[in-house]
Amino acid sequence: MSNSGSIPVGAVFLSYTSQDAEAARRICDALRGAGIEVWFDQSELRGGDVWDRKIRQQLRDCALFVPIVSAHTQERLEGYFRLEWKLAVDRSHLMAIERPFWCPS
Repeated sequence: MSNSGSIPVGAVFLSYTSQDAEAARRICDALRGAGIEVWFDQSELRGGDVWDRKIRQQLRDCALFVPIVSAHTQERLEGYFRLEWKLAVDRSHLMAIERPFWCPS
C-alpha cells in the first residue's frame, strides 16, 4: 500500500542526533505539511525503559525509516540514534527487497 505509488502508508520515523533536532523539526514540518504522518515528538523523548519501549514499538510499526545524516552523526561514535538505525536495518532484513523502508536507500 502506498500514496502516489512511492510513499508507504503509515508513519515516517525520523532518526537524528540531538544536535540535529532543529533540522529534523524542519523536515518533520515539511512532511506533515504534505499530509504525511511523522513520528517526531521531542516532548515525549525522556530516557528510561518506557521511552526505549516506545521507540522500539515505533520502529516496528513505522512505514518508512529516515535517518538524518550529518556531520554530527559522523562525529558521534556512539548514540541511541545508532541503535535506532541497527533496529531498522534488522527489520529491513525481514522485508521483500521491493518494499521501500529505508530512506535514503
